[in-house]
Amino acid sequence: MDMYDKLNELYEKRRQMKLGGGKQRINQQHAKGKLTACERIAYLLEAESFVEFYPFIKQRVTSMQNEESAYVTK
Repeated sequence: MDMYDKLNELYEKRRQMKLGGGKQRINQQHAKGKLTACERIAYLLEAESFVEFYPFIKQRVTSMQNEESAYVTK
């Protein structure tokens, strides 16, 4: 796998993360008259002024958890 393939994989993961819980959950939020978290951030801040740090972290790892489960892998 070359660098371009890895970058494309990264871009695809970021695109999937923007969907949050998926299109169905986004549609449910919109049906309730609500915005998603990403949409609320975009609404509040100027364009391109928000940088999300560690976007691939899912949860905090405790001593009882497997460290692998703390990162987005799909």
